[in-house]
Amino acid sequence: MTLDGGVNSGTSRQRGFWLRCFLECGWVVVAIVLALACSALRSQDCIDAHGRPCSAQDSRRLRAVTCKTEVVSPNLFLAAPTTVSGFLLDQTGAPFAIGEQTIVEVRDPKKSKALYSAPVNLRGRFDLGLVKAGTFRLIVAIKVHGGVLERPPGFDQPARMDCSGDGECNIRPIVRADHSEDSLASCPPK
Repeated sequence: MTLDGGVNSGTSRQRGFWLRCFLECGWVVVAIVLALACSALRSQDCIDAHGRPCSAQDSRRLRAVTCKTEVVSPNLFLAAPTTVSGFLLDQTGAPFAIGEQTIVEVRDPKKSKALYSAPVNLRGRFDLGLVKAGTFRLIVAIKVHGGVLERPPGFDQPARMDCSGDGECNIRPIVRADHSEDSLASCPPK
C-alpha cells in the first residue's frame, strides 16, 4: 500500500505542479498565441469573403486601387512667385530628417507631378528656390533604393501653409506622428 500510495502521491504532485504552471503561466501562452495571430493578420492586406488571406495577386490589386483612389488636398498657397525655404519640423518642434534621404517636394495637387524638389539637411533645413504663384501640395518623402520615394513611416504630410507674396517665404512645415494602421502607408507619397 505504501508503494502504491507513494507512486500515486508522486504522480499527483507532478500533475499538481504542471496544473499550477498552466494556470499561473497560461496567460503568457495565450498572449503569445494572440500576438502571433494578430501579427499574421496584420501582414495580410486583405481577407477574402471566406475569411482566408487574399492571394498575393489580389493583395497587389487591392493596394493599387487603394493608392490610386487616395484623395489629397493642396497645402501650400503662394500669392506671387516666391523663394520658398524653411525648416522641416516634427510636432515637438525638433528638426525632422531621416538621414540624408529626406526630401521636400512641391507638387501639382491634381496630377501629383513633382514641380520643385529639395533635400532636407540633418537640421531640417531646405531651400526650394523660386516657386511660381499658385496652389500646390508640399510633401515630405524619403528617397530609397533607386530613387523611389516612400512616405515617412508613421507620419502624416504637413498641414496648410500660406505665403502672402513678399518675394520670400520661410515656412516651417510640421509632420505629425500618425500611429494609425493606415491602408495608405504603403502607397507612394502624394
